Amino acid sequence: MVVDVSALLWTLEWPSQGTVDTFISVFKVWVNARLLEADVHLCFDRYFEYSTKSSTRSARANANRVHQLERKNPLPARNAVFKNSANKKQLNTLLCDAILSDDNFLQHTTQNHQLVVTGENDMPTQVSKGRKSPRLDLASTHEEADILITQQAIHLAKEDPESHVRVVCDDTDVFALLAYYYLSEKLQSSLTMQSPIMGRSCIDVKEAARKHSAIVPELLALHALTGCDSVAATYGIGKTKAIAVARKGYTLDQLGKPLANIVEVTEQATAFMGACYGITTPTSSMTKIRQKLWAQKTGKSTAAPKLCSLPPTTEAFE
Repeated sequence: MVVDVSALLWTLEWPSQGTVDTFISVFKVWVNARLLEADVHLCFDRYFEYSTKSSTRSARANANRVHQLERKNPLPARNAVFKNSANKKQLNTLLCDAILSDDNFLQHTTQNHQLVVTGENDMPTQVSKGRKSPRLDLASTHEEADILITQQAIHLAKEDPESHVRVVCDDTDVFALLAYYYLSEKLQSSLTMQSPIMGRSCIDVKEAARKHSAIVPELLALHALTGCDSVAATYGIGKTKAIAVARKGYTLDQLGKPLANIVEVTEQATAFMGACYGITTPTSSMTKIRQKLWAQKTGKSTAAPKLCSLPPTTEAFE
């Protein structure tokens, strides 16, 4: 079981009264219960200053106050912690330390199953029968937990083709990564993705990759082009629209290839995005697609269309 801790924390009971230690106890109870049934990999977000991800987090944040989180201090409100990166970073550090420094807890919970904790350190820590050891094979300098989750899930699936790997996460980015690498690595083991929220459906990644094998190889390019942490999203053009366009035969197989000709990459991406906006005739640039769409919209209405509904210019797109 590979767990997206950030997603999990939102679903755990948040004590209205008590200290930070009170919530740490809630987290430990959850970890203990999971270790009764399977090996558990806990993947925490990392927080690097001045990174692309840090900019995205700053844009999302709407809690400005930075609390001094210590185990014996009163626990702030959930949103005050989770909607401020500095507070989340402190909580993650406290949770990691609380788990890995509690020898009695580790001795009791890891007799039958292993616990792997991936925190701020590049190298995850594995605990088996109370003994700690570094996992050199899972070392990573990536900041984003989505990458760490995918790396560890795919590693487990490759390690034992007969295994059943369960990913506890409800992030679309993780699903795209899992489906892509499951297919590209030609894996055979069972791989599912389950939300930490009770009652939501479980996704069979193996079956999804098989069923949609025609578009999965281009899934990462499609996902990035239509908006991700490092690429601005376009108004009204989401993942559903992009997948529909891919099913019509528009490809992005050059995007992301280091040795691809940049002219071919741009032409292919332009045709794809043009189709997302409904322009299916060959068009040489995004600016011309923008002009065509403007003409279509103004021809149907006397009111000027919203600028955000138009595609980006060629300069902005490239």
